[in-house]
Amino acid sequence: MAREGMGLLERKRDSLMGRAMDELEASKRLRLEVTEAWRQLQEAWEEVYGEEDIGRLRSLAQAFVFSPQTAGERRMWMSATLNDYRYEKTKLPFLGSSLDCSLRTERVRGMLHALMPKMIGLMNRESSVRSMIVALRQCQRQVNALDEVIIPGFQDEQRRIAQQLEERERETLFQIKRLKEAEA
Repeated sequence: MAREGMGLLERKRDSLMGRAMDELEASKRLRLEVTEAWRQLQEAWEEVYGEEDIGRLRSLAQAFVFSPQTAGERRMWMSATLNDYRYEKTKLPFLGSSLDCSLRTERVRGMLHALMPKMIGLMNRESSVRSMIVALRQCQRQVNALDEVIIPGFQDEQRRIAQQLEERERETLFQIKRLKEAEA
């Protein structure tokens, strides 16, 4: 039974490893996309930063009320907690009138707004990979405990029981032999 349990844990470990590797590869690709988009966003912001009155933009941003909707859940898969949060992309209202800020400022905000779903997707993937790694380590510890402690302990106990049974069988044979000698 311990060997069956070990087989199940090994299959779980292999499944976790495969899924974690797939998620890690997807995460790497998405991180490259997000990094490039962020670089472009930062360049665009630096252009705006040089042109706009930052104090005025700050006051506009503080007065601006926009609450993007995030929805999602956490779910369990093979002892790993997987995140599945989504950013509900809605129409982004303007920060102010064309007299308050330039179209470049609005373009930068739009770029950030468009990048948010990918950033949240990246967050989901990377936190899921971390969770799978924790579950993978736990599973490996369980496999090692079975392989190095529990199964050898059962094997030692099985040998001890077999030796005791053999000893009792020899005693019984010896007693039967003595009874036959006594009858004779």
